[in-house]
Amino acid sequence: MRRKQSGIFLISAGIAVAVTGMLITFWGVNYTRQLRVERAERIGESLKIMGDATQSFAVAYHDRLNKLFEKNEPFVIGDVQFTREGTAPRVVGNLTAENLLKVMNVRGVASRPPNGMGEYAIQVYEDCVDNQCDIKTLVYLTQPIKRAYSDAPDFDAAATAMRKIGALGGMSRQDAPGQFRFLDNNGSERLVVNPAAQPGLIAVRGGHQTSAMDTLLSLDGRKSMTGNLNLEDRNGGANGAATRHNIVGAGNIEGSGALAMNSLAVNSARIAGTLDLSSNKKDDGQKTGSSIIGARDITGSGTLSMAGVNAERVKVGTTLSLNANDITGARNVDAKSVDATNVEATRVKAERVESAALKSTDGVVELGTSISGGSCTGMGIGVDAQGRVMSCQQEDPKGNGRGARVWKLSSPTVTRDNVPDNVVDKITSEVQRNSSWWMSRFDLRWGKSKLLHRGAASVLYEVGSPATACVLDAEAISAGGILEYNHRLDRFVVRAMGRPAGALYCFSYGSGSVGMRTTFWDWGKNNVGHGIMENPTWYRDNTPEFRHLFKATMTQNIGALNEGGNWHH
Repeated sequence: MRRKQSGIFLISAGIAVAVTGMLITFWGVNYTRQLRVERAERIGESLKIMGDATQSFAVAYHDRLNKLFEKNEPFVIGDVQFTREGTAPRVVGNLTAENLLKVMNVRGVASRPPNGMGEYAIQVYEDCVDNQCDIKTLVYLTQPIKRAYSDAPDFDAAATAMRKIGALGGMSRQDAPGQFRFLDNNGSERLVVNPAAQPGLIAVRGGHQTSAMDTLLSLDGRKSMTGNLNLEDRNGGANGAATRHNIVGAGNIEGSGALAMNSLAVNSARIAGTLDLSSNKKDDGQKTGSSIIGARDITGSGTLSMAGVNAERVKVGTTLSLNANDITGARNVDAKSVDATNVEATRVKAERVESAALKSTDGVVELGTSISGGSCTGMGIGVDAQGRVMSCQQEDPKGNGRGARVWKLSSPTVTRDNVPDNVVDKITSEVQRNSSWWMSRFDLRWGKSKLLHRGAASVLYEVGSPATACVLDAEAISAGGILEYNHRLDRFVVRAMGRPAGALYCFSYGSGSVGMRTTFWDWGKNNVGHGIMENPTWYRDNTPEFRHLFKATMTQNIGALNEGGNWHH
């Protein structure tokens, strides 16, 4: 028998099924929406990474990009070459996602976006307004985020991706597919050309005016500062202390102002103007100014002006001028020339010393070498090898200051009155002992004299001082010889001899020597031998030979006498 079923159960079961279906449907819709949001966020994050890499590329190589855009100079990074394409605007060619990740060394990022989003389109281009050009970047996806089971753009998902990108994210709208719309921080719109001209595309822009780290400075070098570059962080230090950041890796720092630093450490410095170290600060608590410490060489062509110089060694290339000041405490002064009013030293060593006066406090002047005689100049004094004082005197005392000068023994002028008698007697005795008559015999015969020249036609003999008288023997006279005294030459001359013959005798008083010079003449009266000196044979007046020869010659004709001498005819 059938039981009757209550209608309330059926109603309850229907309601339960309906509620469960609604819950499942809500969960499915919510899950699908969550998947769309997560996918959109991943797309936005990947696009933001590519945008940052592109911005870093523009900043790192802005100098090469300038030359590429302005001079069309391609450049190579690694094995990737970048060229210029287009005219308005000019863009960098061969800048694909794969090449960008390679040259910027970006790890953990795919070169393709998620499935269904197309490719990464990367543009680094030149944007010029009124001849003022900036380098800007744009990265966008070539396909929009699409709705489920449709090709229509999903603008909600695109908005989600833009929020993940941040303030630099933008999108091409349905009503203006040819432009990307970006919002600045102040809410104003900024439009950038969309090369794909397709709605629903998301993009990220770049440039010096877009990065939060570039708000005060144009890192690509295209814009100048409008204010100070302040590296002092007053909020970063402990206990409120300021943190001062560094300028690292700078090349040249050029400016027209002043560089004010507590200290300056450089490898080398070139200063075109004046290095002024003066200040109100006192160095070592004594004098105002600052010091140069640890310097090696200071080289220049100007003047070093100092109140004092304290140096272990000073080398002066030309002249050391002290303006009438002193050099005190010096051990050695090594100089080519020292010109000073007073020189006080334990020892002075120089090749030449010139002074108005020379004073020896111990009474001794020591001379290093001796004088051996000979010619000299000036008014010098010296000593010979025996220690006798010599002076540079005129060779001829009667020259009145003219003529050659020679070294002579220096002695005071004395007279007979101030010379002791015993000295006078000794000198007189020596003079009388050495003063005597001497006879000089010159052999004039053929084969006897070494001076004879057999090819000569005539002979001329000249006898110099101190001969008092000379005489030819009979054989010389028979050969045509004529003996006469030449007053102009102050000597005896034998001439007109057709052939050499006989002998010539000359008499002299004292210890002097007599010499004879012989000149030979040929038949053509040409000089064939000149200035040949001959030594005679000597006989003293106290020898038998002297008396014999004197007697023999005096019985003959005396050819000539020296007038005014000691000889009496």
